[in-house]
Amino acid sequence: MKRYNGISIIIPTQKSHLKYLKKLLITIKEAQNTLKNAGYSSEVIVVDSSANEYTNKLCNGLGIRYFIGDRMLTKTRNIGIRKSAYDIIFFIDSDCYVDRNFLIEHIKIYEEKNNEKLGGVLGLTVFEGKSTLGYKIMKNSSFALPFRFATLMEYAPWGTCTNISFKKKILETIGGFDENWPLKHGGEDVDLGWRVNDAGYYIATNPKAVVYHTTETWSSFIKNIRRVWNWGRADYYLFKKFPNKRCLDIIKYPVLWLFITLYQIICFLLFKKFILLGLILLFIFMNMLMHGFLAKKQKNTSLVNEVLAEFFFNIFELGFILEGIKNLDLSPFYQKILHTPNQLVHGWPMTAIKVWTLFITLAAMLMAFVIGCLL
Repeated sequence: MKRYNGISIIIPTQKSHLKYLKKLLITIKEAQNTLKNAGYSSEVIVVDSSANEYTNKLCNGLGIRYFIGDRMLTKTRNIGIRKSAYDIIFFIDSDCYVDRNFLIEHIKIYEEKNNEKLGGVLGLTVFEGKSTLGYKIMKNSSFALPFRFATLMEYAPWGTCTNISFKKKILETIGGFDENWPLKHGGEDVDLGWRVNDAGYYIATNPKAVVYHTTETWSSFIKNIRRVWNWGRADYYLFKKFPNKRCLDIIKYPVLWLFITLYQIICFLLFKKFILLGLILLFIFMNMLMHGFLAKKQKNTSLVNEVLAEFFFNIFELGFILEGIKNLDLSPFYQKILHTPNQLVHGWPMTAIKVWTLFITLAAMLMAFVIGCLL
């Protein structure tokens, strides 16, 4: 006996993703046929924040339900939830395409586990396409980790909305995505997953439910800087909303950079020596270079990738810290938020690298500072 009447697939989209949407819709049609052969119904709902006429025509031609979205991603996804007809709600981004069995693999977990406390299912997101420098940096960083949660853990604390489903009644119980979320996008998927878990439900994983994400939207170095900056800002609002997930974090390179910058400016005003201001950039460069050198040995990757990955992470932390300052909150200077239960344990090797990096860099900079003052 089937316990669920079907799956509603919700796709938020925008004008810049139109080139990817058609491929996604075609591959979803194949997956829907596979699901239909197993006796389940499904529907596709496209919610377009750009209100593009071409997208509307494309959806109508494929028999797909089309709705106008909102500039806020949380509201756009909630529109899809409210318009949905089936028991299971599946979220995917419009720059993805799917394996023909991914819907079957999602619903299989719900049927097999048959547990009231099962709130959602997270699948595996695999990046495919040209491997540019911008993408390689992201791939080798911790930012790509959540897309592989399904291969790393049986139950996930949250999941990216590239390949995740939930029971509709649970989404309705917790109020769906937070429409008061302060950012247009970023962090809303973490917030939803945590609230599902905090409500007493769990998110199971299934690495056989595969979605493919194009590398093209992650290929630009500049856009990735903006992306991680925005994620850092989003992390502050998660930090603010979930104080029970905070922990001490006293080793933050951007915090040290800010203090050294302030100190160097004061020294410049007192001693009138330009070299002291130049030490700021030298310190930041040496800091990331030393971190990259030590991390390279730990991860067996290239020095360039590790230095640039650390640069991205520091942009992320800077976004987090400055968003705190903007809200008159200094706790981000010495605290962080834990995205997964085992983050402290798994992150210990990198913490040790940070300690050694700071020790070596500060010692080198102290020598440079003394020499600079004597010149």
